[in-house]
Amino acid sequence: MKYIRKNIWELFAVTMVTGLLILTYMLYSLWGQIYLRYKLEQENVARISAHSTKAMLAQYEVTLDILGAYLVKNDTYKDTIKSKRVLKKLLKTNPSIAGLGLVNPAGQIYVTSIDKSVDKLPNLFEKKETKESFKEVLKSDIMVLGRTYFHSTLNMYIIPIRKAIKDKNGHLVAIMAAGIKADNWYESIDNSREVSTQYKSFLLRDSDYYFQLVPYNNNSKLKKNYYNNHIPIAFAKNIENIIASNNNTTVEKAKNSQQVISGKYIDYMDSKEVLSSFVYIKKYKLLRMVQIEMSIVKKEFYKRALPIVVIFTIIGMFMFFLFIQLSKTAKKNRLELEYQAEHDYLTKLCNRYYLSKKFDNRLLSKSFTVIVINIDNFKNINENYGHKCGDMTLIDIGKRLNKIRKKDDILARYSGDEFLFIRHDINKDDIAKLAQKIIEELYEPYRFGDLYFILGASLGIAGYPMDGKNFNDIKKYADIALQEAKKKKNTYQFFEDSIKQKHLRHSLIEQELKVALINEEIYMVYQPQIKADGSFDGVEALVRWQNEKLGSVPPDEFIKIAESTGVMVKLGQYIIEKSLSEIKKIQTQTNQKFNLSINISLKQFIEPDFYENLLQSITNSGFDKSLLTLEVTENIFIEDIEEMLHLLKKIQKEGIKISLDDFGTGYSSLNLLKKLPINELKIDKSFVDDIQDDIDSEKMINGIILIAKQFDMTILAEGIEKVEQKNILTEYGCDMFQGYYFSKPLCKEDLLSFI
Repeated sequence: MKYIRKNIWELFAVTMVTGLLILTYMLYSLWGQIYLRYKLEQENVARISAHSTKAMLAQYEVTLDILGAYLVKNDTYKDTIKSKRVLKKLLKTNPSIAGLGLVNPAGQIYVTSIDKSVDKLPNLFEKKETKESFKEVLKSDIMVLGRTYFHSTLNMYIIPIRKAIKDKNGHLVAIMAAGIKADNWYESIDNSREVSTQYKSFLLRDSDYYFQLVPYNNNSKLKKNYYNNHIPIAFAKNIENIIASNNNTTVEKAKNSQQVISGKYIDYMDSKEVLSSFVYIKKYKLLRMVQIEMSIVKKEFYKRALPIVVIFTIIGMFMFFLFIQLSKTAKKNRLELEYQAEHDYLTKLCNRYYLSKKFDNRLLSKSFTVIVINIDNFKNINENYGHKCGDMTLIDIGKRLNKIRKKDDILARYSGDEFLFIRHDINKDDIAKLAQKIIEELYEPYRFGDLYFILGASLGIAGYPMDGKNFNDIKKYADIALQEAKKKKNTYQFFEDSIKQKHLRHSLIEQELKVALINEEIYMVYQPQIKADGSFDGVEALVRWQNEKLGSVPPDEFIKIAESTGVMVKLGQYIIEKSLSEIKKIQTQTNQKFNLSINISLKQFIEPDFYENLLQSITNSGFDKSLLTLEVTENIFIEDIEEMLHLLKKIQKEGIKISLDDFGTGYSSLNLLKKLPINELKIDKSFVDDIQDDIDSEKMINGIILIAKQFDMTILAEGIEKVEQKNILTEYGCDMFQGYYFSKPLCKEDLLSFI
């Protein structure tokens, strides 16, 4: 069905071709039936006609035999009056005979039925029309037919017949001659049958190819042409060969068997195509030929074929109009499907698929600007008011953007709460005004019944061709600019070179980080942690990365990328195993036990098998669990806090301590602090930096320490760079310190020396 919908006119063509083939077969079969009927009917006519001709000639021959024998008996013919009376009496009983006569072997007529002196009648040896046939009759025992000719005395065409009369000893005595009325004979033989007159019958002499008998109703001029001119021998031979070949026989076989054979050819007389059927009358060397013009056969075919063709044409026209309707319906359905495929079902705006077609890289010609619009904190709408309200908001956003859109602008819902506004303009000032207008329009309050709220929008902007050479790149760069805009919220950001460089570095870090562990570019350093009394307590494991292309990449730069690209879990496992292994080795070398703190990422914590992997790594290294501290930040509680608390308590039961890093910079509250299974609280460097000069920072640290003491937590301050900072913190009761004042992070060899 899918193929049919796509190729409706191909189906029509196949249907019509099939119909034409059927029509052709039907017409071919009809033609075959009509042609065969005419052929068989004509052959039957030829067969009957030949039989009648042969019977009549035999009758004439008997008549001549009897009459001739009577006239020569006792020299009766010498009595002219008596002989003429006998001849005339016979003529009355045989109206088809024009005249009778008895001729001597020298060609001179003895007696004739014509009222004319025999002396004035021509000698048959001397007359052109009779000379050859008269010679033949002298040598023949059967009746011989002479050439048909126009008898001026009788004023008609006659067919001469002659029979040699012999005595009882076989000696030639005379020749009995008669003239048969050609037209009367044709009428009596060929028109006496219940057969259509459309068949024309001819009698042809085989010896000289002259016509012996032609249709009597032909006009005199045409009749004269037939009787006075023989068929060209070459033409006659060619016709014989064609017909014999078509009937799979030879001319001689056909003549000897006297079978009916048929064939088509062009008549030499009037240049018309005819179907002819031939029967050879061997005794008298005559060829009975019946023919019909092919135009008559074709006329009947056309007459019978016309209704079929008309019906087919009507059906074809009906099919054509039917397929037009099907095509229109298919086109309408296709357009609807295309619309559905190219438009967002909710907002009715263009979608991503439409953009992929519209901005095929091969078709880019005009410059344009892409504005990526992302609704700030849109997920709060779905979470607080439900998805139905969220859908209504998206529809309203689409309507608001449509109000701003010009005729040539393209507006699309790309995904979720992200929209694309594309304008064929790259003037930065114009685009900035457009971006500001979009922000203002989307900032207008949204009202749905009793609900009332305001949403901001962040916009990222990039243009073709100044920012990229294809649509995908432009969209990507607009997304990058969007990320910068979202840091501020409800503003727009153009994709600029500084952002591009930042993105390129981010991409390079991401690319190189994926193979950093394989290339052994990641290594560990350890920063000592000192007790208030100045004694060495332990170290914090810090990861470092030295790359050939990037040089030394700071952790705060590549850790975020590792977390966003899925590399952090593998990297975190490496940090745990490497730190445990190296510190265990140093403990063995120094014969001194000390604490090890390892930072754990949120991405590691949410891994299902983190707990099992941690214990397995500790076991593999032989490290004392009681000397291990896991440092976590407040952002782990963005996830399911109950699940995180359950995991931390399990870890703590194993004797592993938990340290809360960067306290005071994130989401912590006193209520949360009360719930957490925390052994150690780390004061962030940002508070320590200002402790000497900022009374508020000093009060903040003092408060944190007091709170932590209430929960029996160890207090560790990081970022100590001056002795004054250390003294103030010691005075407030801080338990441990970490910072460059004591030592920078050390590689394992330098740590060994430090200890």
